[in-house]
Amino acid sequence: SALVWSSFFPFLLYFSSFVNFEQVIEVFRDLIEEGIFKAQDIHLVSKCGSNFRQKTLQFLHARNFFSETGIPPENIHFCDERAEKAGICADLNITYFVDDSLTVP
Repeated sequence: SALVWSSFFPFLLYFSSFVNFEQVIEVFRDLIEEGIFKAQDIHLVSKCGSNFRQKTLQFLHARNFFSETGIPPENIHFCDERAEKAGICADLNITYFVDDSLTVP
């Protein structure tokens, strides 16, 4: 099985002063350490523009997200439209999808 966690990048970037990023990392670590998912099977998808994509990757690297979770950088996926998330999930054979919007198909 595989998991996509979607739409948390903008939240983290805009509200990083209010969010404890260590707790975010801990959630992913727990999913992996408990054997629920393998790190290579966790993908993150975000709908955002090219400028925001770069900021997101900088944010994740600066906070050691990849080394702390074991999730590979190539498991970060970006799209221009919310509807594209479904196609990304289909291509990755995703079995579980977490998103903050009920409008994602």
